[in-house]
Order: sequence, then structure tokens, then C-alpha cells
Amino acid sequence: MLQKQEPGDFDRELAEVDRHLRHVIPYLWKLQADPEGFDFEGEIDTYAQRIRQAIRPELLGELPLDDAAGHKRVEELVDEWLERETLR
Repeated sequence: MLQKQEPGDFDRELAEVDRHLRHVIPYLWKLQADPEGFDFEGEIDTYAQRIRQAIRPELLGELPLDDAAGHKRVEELVDEWLERETLR
């Protein structure tokens, strides 16, 4: 059975997703620092914006997530996105 959302629930969910998505840039820096990682050619901010936009709907559908689970899931979604976009 579908549950009726309370007023403000969607705003809270969006805030939670945005909190988790803040982990995208640090994760991209980590990947770039790895010798076997990615070279974003000075465009980490551009890639981060594209990735956040692409993974936001999926992450939104997986809420609620605590901070550790949210960071882990963001990393998984970033890895999946990078594989699809073949940046390696």
C-alpha cells in the first residue's frame, strides 16, 4: 500500500540526497589521485555536476540512507556512471 507523504517529506528527501551528493567531488579527487584512476583533465567540477545530475534520481529512490551508506552508494553510482561513459 502506498503511504501518503507528509508535507515537507519531499523537501527533506531532497536535502538528504543533496547531502549525500556532496561526496561526489571528494570521491572524484580520490579517483584522480590513484595512479590507476581517472584523469579528469582539470574538469572535475564539470564531471561532478554531470554525475550528480545523472545519479540523483536513483539515489532519491533509495532513501533513507545514513551517512556511511549514502557515501558508499554514491561511490557505487559514480563508478557505474564512469564505466558507462568510458572515461578510463
